[in-house]
Amino acid sequence: MTKKEFKEYERICKEAWKELSETGADEKPRWLKCFEHHCPACEISARASANNGPIEIDCKLCPVDLWREFAMESDEEWAACQVCQDFGSKISFFGDWLDRDVVKSKEAAKKISELKWSWLPEYKKVKSVLERYHEDVEAGL
Repeated sequence: MTKKEFKEYERICKEAWKELSETGADEKPRWLKCFEHHCPACEISARASANNGPIEIDCKLCPVDLWREFAMESDEEWAACQVCQDFGSKISFFGDWLDRDVVKSKEAAKKISELKWSWLPEYKKVKSVLERYHEDVEAGL
């Protein structure tokens, strides 16, 4: 993966969360289906992890700074994005996003859309799936 491709993954992810912050939907957009867990960040983590050992997502390789830092400091076995608490929340961003309260859900999605991403050297070895993503989008999937 190049840094340019990395930036496109970031753009795609942030656009999806921005859309969710506007709609209040509790399901990720269908156009993310080609990514691991329908998430460009998880796709990067999974592919970087696969290059470094067993095929599973290593949140210590997550491009989202907050979640990667949480994973590095925690011995939590769940995905960092599902358990990391911040912004005064008593549950994770995902818990807030999935909340039945649409206002709360929109606010959580907006916060997720604004999280900082950073490039890691391990990403150089990652095979991009952006071509598949663009094919899916063009096909209307």
